[in-house]
Amino acid sequence: MTTTVARITRLLLLSTVVACSSSEDPGGDGAAVVVPDTDRGSGPAAITSYAFHSSTLANNRTIWVYTPPGYDSGQRYPVLYMQDGAEVFATASANPVATWKADQAASQLINAGTIAPLIIVAVGTPDRNAEYTPTFDSHVSGSGRGPLYARMLVQELKPFVDAHFRTRTDPASTGIGGGSYGGLIAVYTALHYPGTFGLSDGTSASLWWANQLVTAQLSALPSKVPVRFWLDRGADEVSEDTAEVDGLAVFATAAVAKGWTDGLDVRYEQGFPGGHDVGSWAQRFGPMLQFLFPR
Repeated sequence: MTTTVARITRLLLLSTVVACSSSEDPGGDGAAVVVPDTDRGSGPAAITSYAFHSSTLANNRTIWVYTPPGYDSGQRYPVLYMQDGAEVFATASANPVATWKADQAASQLINAGTIAPLIIVAVGTPDRNAEYTPTFDSHVSGSGRGPLYARMLVQELKPFVDAHFRTRTDPASTGIGGGSYGGLIAVYTALHYPGTFGLSDGTSASLWWANQLVTAQLSALPSKVPVRFWLDRGADEVSEDTAEVDGLAVFATAAVAKGWTDGLDVRYEQGFPGGHDVGSWAQRFGPMLQFLFPR
């Protein structure tokens, strides 16, 4: 396989650096709002975007990297890799309402001392149906490139991020997350690469995929692997998609049967308002961070 870091370094294009507000939305003209971090004294959070080439998938994508308030202090940070990168950060989006607002939620919780300061990597995708599904399904065009995508994250993207940012590289400090298909591939990847990802967010995860394939893979493990799982769904998803709700519940039950402890290293939250959409997921992002990245 081509040595990724060297290749990516040549392709690296700094396209934008914007300051993240810890308490406000960016202005209507899309300009960034800068909020000085008086609590930590080392400057505000920031988002930087890069062009990224994958040899494994033979394609290109944009990644956005959020560095937390106080990043210049010199310490190393845990990392969360989020899927559907263009929808993750309000400050970096032309339509901040239709995002997870992950930058705002993280900065607020960090400044409040509620969660550990962390780096968030928002990974863009040229084809989510292909990259976020672990097997082929004739009803979903291009599906089934999930295993290659997971390999790309482990062998190409994470080494790049670790080389260019002050990360903590151990699995217990490295998370992967997403919503819907993004949650599906996040859970799949953590399950298959527990030596890389020790934290997993499956927000409204499509764990019904392929007759609950990922749950079957978990149940087939010889023993529990060291991954902490967050799973959730909105109250409206019961009426929207029964199969999706069942997939989440079955996975959580299977995890406990395999040795995970309910509420400690697997947590399934069902009481959030909202449905299967980015706006609803934004409301759950903070509680997920508090579970996976506690102070």
